[in-house]
Amino acid sequence: MTSTGKIPYICRLKKTIQYLFLPLLMMTAFACSKYQRVLKSSDVELKYEYATKYYNEGDYAKAFPLYEEIGPLFRGSERSEEINYNYAYCNYHLKDFILAGYHFQRFYTVFPLSDKSEDAMFMSAYCFYLNSPVYSLDQSNTKEALGEFKKFNNTYPTSSLRDSSLVLMKEMNAKLERKAFENAELQFTLENYKSAVVAFNNFLKDFPESSTYKEKTSFLILKSSFLLAINSVQKKKEERINDTIDAYYNFVDNFANEKLIKESEEMYDQILKERDNLITEK
Repeated sequence: MTSTGKIPYICRLKKTIQYLFLPLLMMTAFACSKYQRVLKSSDVELKYEYATKYYNEGDYAKAFPLYEEIGPLFRGSERSEEINYNYAYCNYHLKDFILAGYHFQRFYTVFPLSDKSEDAMFMSAYCFYLNSPVYSLDQSNTKEALGEFKKFNNTYPTSSLRDSSLVLMKEMNAKLERKAFENAELQFTLENYKSAVVAFNNFLKDFPESSTYKEKTSFLILKSSFLLAINSVQKKKEERINDTIDAYYNFVDNFANEKLIKESEEMYDQILKERDNLITEK
C-alpha cells in the first residue's frame, strides 16, 4: 500500500491496460476517419480500390456503400462484371436476401456469358429459398425459388450444384404440398364438402406422387362425396351418389389401410341404400 492508499499492483495493471488499448483506439479512430475520407472522396478509382480491399477482407458492410456508388459509374467497363457480382454478394452477406436475389438475377441476365453466371443463377434461387417462410404463410417466395432452381437446372444440367438444388426443391415442394393439403382439409372440417372435393382433387393433380397425403386425400374425397350426397337435394342426389361410388372404388382399389377400408365399406353400403331408395321413389 502506498502513501496515497493505492495498491501498486492495481496501478501497474491500469497503466498496462492503457498502454494496450490506447494504440488500438487510435488505430480504430484512424481507420474510421480514413474510411470516411474514402466515402467522401470524388476519386472513383480510390473507391474501387477500397471497395475491393474491404470485400476481399470480408468487411461487406464497408464494401457495400462503395460498390453501390461506383456500380453505375463503371457500367459498360471491364470492371462492371466484378463490381456487380461482388455487390450482389455484399447484399447476401449482409443478409438482405431479397435484394441479393434481385442482384444475382440481374447479374446472370446482364452477363450471361460470364464464368460467374452459373453461381449467380444458383444464388438467385438460393436467396428466394432463404426468404421462403413456414408453410402456413404466403408461399410466393417459395414458388419463385422453385422457378429459379428449375431454370438453373435446365440451363446447367451438369452443374456440381445440381444435387444441392434438388435437395432444396424437394424441401420446398414438401412445404407447398402440406399447405395445399391442409387448405383442402380445412374445407372438409368446415363442412364445405363440395369445395373439399374440388380442393382434394386439385391436390392430387398438383401432387400426383405425394407419399405423405395421397391415401388420406383419396379417403377424404370419398368421405366428402358421401356426406355431400346424403345431404343433397333430390335433383342432385343421383349424380352425387354415383360420384361417391366412383370415389369408393378408386380408394379401395389403390389402398389397403384396414381401418379406412372398413369405414369406406360402411359408407358404400349406406350409399347403395340411398341409391335404392332413390330408384324406389322414382
